Amino acid sequence: MLHVYKLTSQRPIILFQFVFGLYLSVLNAKYLYFNWLPDLYINPIFHSKYPIFQFHVSLPLAVHIFLYITLVCCGLGIAFKVQEKLCTMYALLISLFYFLFDRLYYSDFSYLNLLFLLSLLVINWSTRDDDSIPKWKVLWLKSQFWIVAFIAMLHLMTTDFLDNHVWIARLEIFKFHSFLNLLSTDSIASFGVYFTIILYAICLLFLITKKLKKIGLLLWIGLQTSLYILFYKFEIQVDRANFPMLMIIG
Repeated sequence: MLHVYKLTSQRPIILFQFVFGLYLSVLNAKYLYFNWLPDLYINPIFHSKYPIFQFHVSLPLAVHIFLYITLVCCGLGIAFKVQEKLCTMYALLISLFYFLFDRLYYSDFSYLNLLFLLSLLVINWSTRDDDSIPKWKVLWLKSQFWIVAFIAMLHLMTTDFLDNHVWIARLEIFKFHSFLNLLSTDSIASFGVYFTIILYAICLLFLITKKLKKIGLLLWIGLQTSLYILFYKFEIQVDRANFPMLMIIG
């Protein structure tokens, strides 16, 4: 167990923090740019609550805009290490508030975002300015990725993804391409669904193998990008559309 306290370079943490912070800023800026906040938080009459958190706070639109602008600024602070501890804490609290705001807005991306923010807060709170950190901090961040990646693979086995009609409906969007037009059949759809699940598992196995890690990384990026384009790109105003991109960052 002592090897987890050995010093290692914090450059992987800095790189992840930079990319994750930029993505966090761009993501929340998108909600402001497309004016999605009224449809999410103001116009709906009913909001579903979590069993434990039976509360709902009605805020004016100006407050929601202010909170999202704060998230954009916090993302930039995290990326460029400007008051990153304070920015991470504010981003975590605001993200947690919106996570609990409506149970219908729950997604894999939401809790993965919270886990990454919590991990960065724990890591940065006790990190000095030198280039070395205990190895457990890197392992802590990696563990969050692996846990969510495994859970996401289990989610692919749900009826929503295994339904051939969902697969075919998504491919209908790309019917302008003759090759994708051929894929819009029940038999090919069934093959595509299970092939995706098997490839997902293979990617995870390759990523934990030193000799096959690079191949696994390329397959992982290709798979997550394909999932984003095919199944998530047109999920307007749904956080799950961001999950494949966050998995690539992870």
